[in-house]
Amino acid sequence: MLGRPEEAVTTEDFPKRAPPAQGVVRRTTEIIAAFLPLVDRRILEVGCGEGALAGWARRRGAEALGLEVDRGRLERARRSLGPRGLLVGVGEALPFAESCFEGVLYHNSFHHVPVHEQTEALVEAARVLRPGGRLLVLEPLAEGDYFELVRPLEDETAIRAAALRALERAADLGFEKVAQERWLQRVERRSPDELVDALVAADPARRARLAEARPAIEAAWARLGEPASEGRLFVQPMLAVVLERRTTGPTIGVARSPAERAAVFELRKEVFVDEQGVPLAEELDGFDDRCEHLLARLDGQPAGCLRWRRLGTDGTVKIERVAVRRTARGRGVARAMLAWCLARLDGRGLGPCVLHAQLQALELYTRFGFRPEGEPFVDAGIPHRRLVRPAPPGPHGATTSDRQV
Repeated sequence: MLGRPEEAVTTEDFPKRAPPAQGVVRRTTEIIAAFLPLVDRRILEVGCGEGALAGWARRRGAEALGLEVDRGRLERARRSLGPRGLLVGVGEALPFAESCFEGVLYHNSFHHVPVHEQTEALVEAARVLRPGGRLLVLEPLAEGDYFELVRPLEDETAIRAAALRALERAADLGFEKVAQERWLQRVERRSPDELVDALVAADPARRARLAEARPAIEAAWARLGEPASEGRLFVQPMLAVVLERRTTGPTIGVARSPAERAAVFELRKEVFVDEQGVPLAEELDGFDDRCEHLLARLDGQPAGCLRWRRLGTDGTVKIERVAVRRTARGRGVARAMLAWCLARLDGRGLGPCVLHAQLQALELYTRFGFRPEGEPFVDAGIPHRRLVRPAPPGPHGATTSDRQV
């Protein structure tokens, strides 16, 4: 794991240039320079390809690292820039420590993250960014001449739309949206041969579809774009989404280390056993090893927790053991944990969600789409109600909780 200690990024770190006007032709590097700090800043590009943007950022004073899933493209990047800071990896499992970057960049790559891993990629970006650090996602829209030109080989309408839907959940995952801007990117290609070579290099799986798609690509080549000095010039509408990792409020993450798991169990004992009188043997019910545990922190200190587990193979999930330390109540910890958890479950396509809520907490859960089912019942001497949240529509589910605070 690579990284350095957490240190908040301030607004003074960011460029003061005005954002681009919508519909204006801009270079990708102009957009990056307008929204990300570069000089003496540590930047990660996820999906760095052959290293063109990483090299550009290094020449402008950034400590730019690159992550690429395709080993062939990464090897070409290493030959160009040297091996330092260029790693094999994916956005949904970043091989870096917490809070070690001022900026994370996705350029034409976020929609290539598998649909059910896109929210996890956002979680990972928030984890490795320092407080106040920026995530800049530059996505091609499913429109324009260039999109129509390459569409016969691969129609990305659905996956590009899914990527935009995932970005809409960023606020639940620890981000504030700073800006969202459209602009036009001009793409020049010398010939259909050069075009298909570039498309296949970016994704070798496309080669199998090339023979069938080639006639339609050549027809679109003649019909779309405009003549250029060498070949033809095409327009691709783009969207820039600029997000900042929050500097205030709860910080949510998966409890992975022994120390984090110990903090979760200590918090549950404090709330459920010491405060509410639940027997310890009943609180430790034997399901913990089957669950993912979340830990919320306020001002760096453990403040809340919950766990969730699969109930079967149909995607149904149960959320349980939602607890907030007495000194942290009233500060939005439970709400933040639920929003974070549900965004990830929805992103994975899981659902419906079930939980058993203490009656005093029903209003919190109904705000998230949970609805009562059946009559109230007593669990560990405390009145509860079963709540169900249907699986959300679309490709991006789920919940039941025992004792909720």
